[in-house]
Amino acid sequence: MCMDSVCVPERCLVAMSMKGSFWITQGSRRLVKPSTSCLNWLRLRSSRKRLRRCLKVKKINSTENRSVLHVALRAPRDAVINSDGVNVVPEVWSVKDKIKEFSDTFRSGSWVGATGKPLTNVVSVGVGGSFLGPLFVHTALQTDPEAAECAKGRQLRFLANVDPVDVARSIKDLDPETTLVVVVSKTFTTAETMLNARTLKEWIVSSLGLV
Repeated sequence: MCMDSVCVPERCLVAMSMKGSFWITQGSRRLVKPSTSCLNWLRLRSSRKRLRRCLKVKKINSTENRSVLHVALRAPRDAVINSDGVNVVPEVWSVKDKIKEFSDTFRSGSWVGATGKPLTNVVSVGVGGSFLGPLFVHTALQTDPEAAECAKGRQLRFLANVDPVDVARSIKDLDPETTLVVVVSKTFTTAETMLNARTLKEWIVSSLGLV
């Protein structure tokens, strides 16, 4: 395909769509018009069908034979979303409340390290979505004035790679007395995540002489 076709207005219009307040364009992709028509057909046929099944709490996760409950994470406290006959919303909000309680305790300085010092540094350990999710939130809040003010005097770092160089970078110049390690995982069986978690635990334990 000639790359000049990328600049054809008609082509760009066909390849553009709006989702909420976001414009999505595939005009720079190597797609011809029949391809975009096929893409739209697939989108309408597959995505909407899957979305409907997701909203109806059908078991669309065929690998684990269970529902995909992302909608429950965003549901209001009084919503009812039944999975296998059980309303999962109260359990979701129970976890959210625990996260808020923990976060407030950490920010206030009440949650201290092994030597009694307030924790000011955080290393987030995870791979895949467990790494990218927190990273995206952190990146989005970096330009928020209130978040920036609350983050003064604190550091947040991410570790997703088992390479010793990356591990060293993630803890460079951090004080183990004031560092909190947060392990992000759905199952806590991901090999890379658990290896990094053990490595950072050993770093804290050995550095503080807690063996």
